[in-house]
Amino acid sequence: MSEGYAMESIIEEICQMLGKDFNVKDEITEDKQKLPLTSFFFGLNAAQLYQLLMAVEEKYNIYFAVSEIEKNGFGTVEEIARLVHLNL
Repeated sequence: MSEGYAMESIIEEICQMLGKDFNVKDEITEDKQKLPLTSFFFGLNAAQLYQLLMAVEEKYNIYFAVSEIEKNGFGTVEEIARLVHLNL
């Protein structure tokens, strides 16, 4: 089911969401993809993380169980991309 979604394209789409919907203006380089989304670079708060979760689930038409998020994380761009990739 993940035919059209390579990890690279998922990461790119998440970065675009962060720029468009959460005003992350700087380029999200590969090393920044490992930073916590609550870090100074991204500056997201808990409510924004929840909004991002809802947006990602809607975009990919998937649902993440709490146990999946606890196991795989949802705190960095890389973790989100991996979680999406596992569910497609």
